[in-house]
Amino acid sequence: MRTGLFGAVCVALALTLAVAVEATAQPTPPTLSPAVERFTILPTLGGLDAFATDVSEAGHVVGRAATEDGTMHAFLWTRRGGLRELASRARPSAAIGVNDRGQVVGWFENEAGIQRAFRWSERGNLRELPAPAASTSVARSIVNDGRILGTIDGEDVIWEPGGSVTPVSAIVGAPLFGVTMNEFGDLVGGNAAGAFLWTSRSGLTALNIPGFPTGVNDAGDVVAIGQVEPEITMQPFLWTPTGVQTMLRHPVGENVAGPINNVRQVFGWAESDVPEGWDSMTFIWSPATGLVPIWATNGEDGGFSAAASDINDQATMVGMIETGNVTPFSGGRVAVVAQLRTTPAQFATALRVRIAAAARHGELARGHARALLAKLDQIDRTLSAGRRIGQHARALQRQVVTLNRIGALRDAYALPLQILASRLIDSVR
Repeated sequence: MRTGLFGAVCVALALTLAVAVEATAQPTPPTLSPAVERFTILPTLGGLDAFATDVSEAGHVVGRAATEDGTMHAFLWTRRGGLRELASRARPSAAIGVNDRGQVVGWFENEAGIQRAFRWSERGNLRELPAPAASTSVARSIVNDGRILGTIDGEDVIWEPGGSVTPVSAIVGAPLFGVTMNEFGDLVGGNAAGAFLWTSRSGLTALNIPGFPTGVNDAGDVVAIGQVEPEITMQPFLWTPTGVQTMLRHPVGENVAGPINNVRQVFGWAESDVPEGWDSMTFIWSPATGLVPIWATNGEDGGFSAAASDINDQATMVGMIETGNVTPFSGGRVAVVAQLRTTPAQFATALRVRIAAAARHGELARGHARALLAKLDQIDRTLSAGRRIGQHARALQRQVVTLNRIGALRDAYALPLQILASRLIDSVR
């Protein structure tokens, strides 16, 4: 199935003119896969460098962009509001993470020239996060309940909504590095002893994988990079409790991945298995589809932190391309947003994973979760029968709103369910 889809995508690349490409300036879009429904090149701040780093379910995109003098500045972009700078232009800054409420985290450089972590919100504007005065701090991600993951002097820490800060090592009981966090606070990271997954229910669990974890979704599926087979180059792979699945057929050169959504779609960048005529590529991989090239890169866009930065449950991806015509006189790098073609099953699957995770983490009573999952079962049967699901999807959305209103499901976990239910309704109109 993977080989067939890969070949079909390669043949169909000539059809990319059917993709709607939006550009607010004149940068040249890359060669695109027909899997892309819409491709947007974000506005710049007048410079030649820009990177999109994170995307929320609500459609907020954050990153950093250079001004004319080359200084990088944090930005927030939405389709309705356009590009917005979040920090003073007096010093460098970068936005790295955003949640579904539009709360942004990242870093700025203070008057002493030291990087300091920040949290930005529409109501509170930019606020520095607590850290020792002379320390360097960076905030990398923020979940809907306000917990923030980042570093202080290189050590991974969690800032709680109330302002307290705790080293990850104190939370999990062991030193961990390169930590990533899902919406429910599960953590993955590594140390000299290997790769580990930590949850508040099960504690620290060794994954026994030949690599370093780079991403985790709400189901606890882990993306990692490592040497899966002897004499084979480092490559990305997916770990689940049932085993390891590799993503590339003939891994050579550099290949990286990290972001994974709740539909098990992994976003990455590779020099392997590229279509003819491409130097390198961003790609999507999932157990259901195998490897799908997304857009061509020139070999200098590499690294999942730049070219392939994030993907949400709606298959909206953000990253960066290197292109010409960023200004009338020069090429450079620009931030981009790509929307894959989706089906109602995409949203139904993401809803199912999030509901099950909310019950597993004690955020939703199991009886309420069973009722919501039963509604999704009904939606799945209706889809299989080729009938309209609008009525059932609206009923599911009403159930979520009711549970939130009566206090059975906190805002932090109700909000993405409401967003996805709305997308499910829109997908069948």
